[in-house]
Amino acid sequence: MRSAWVILGLCSIACGGSTTGDTNEGGAAGSGHGGTAGAAASGGAAASGGSGGTAGAGGASAAGGAAGFGGTSGAGVDSGIPCVERPDPPGFKPTCVDLGELTLDALHLKPSGGVSAGAEGMLTTRLNDVTGRGFTWYPGVEVEASHPGVQGTGIQFFGVLPCSGNDLELPVQVDASVPQGTEVTLTARVTWLDGPCEGTAEQRLTFTVR
Repeated sequence: MRSAWVILGLCSIACGGSTTGDTNEGGAAGSGHGGTAGAAASGGAAASGGSGGTAGAGGASAAGGAAGFGGTSGAGVDSGIPCVERPDPPGFKPTCVDLGELTLDALHLKPSGGVSAGAEGMLTTRLNDVTGRGFTWYPGVEVEASHPGVQGTGIQFFGVLPCSGNDLELPVQVDASVPQGTEVTLTARVTWLDGPCEGTAEQRLTFTVR
């Protein structure tokens, strides 16, 4: 099992109300994938929102890249469960139980027919807050592969906005030594800066090396 992390820096958040639902136009996602170990992606620039105010989703680009909140909103609506924003009480400190309330969408792999030996694929999913509180304690997603010749790259965020989701693109590298026809299972799991927690959301996908 191999896992690599891309640690992303803090983002600058634009003033104004946060974007909820799917009617306001939020800022571009400030996340980026860590295709190369140790390299952080630049955050997206914040764009003005609709009637709900200016979206604070984008992270300003800085030296080494800046991480931002994801720009996809309406996670509660997409899941069919109404999501109502509600602030955390003063002095609130999250635990693994709170991290476990974040959800992870099903995984998809590009190309869909599998990844060739010596090539790179892209794993996509979305990290969602459906509690209405958001999670601003550096949540992320780690990726593990069942074959030692396959490496998945994880990602980390400054946070997930209330009732919103962060779209993820996670590179998967298949070593040239992996035989054609090898089945590989990828496991994506929600984690955070404080380390892994038991019982957090995870998704699996199996593909065949071409």
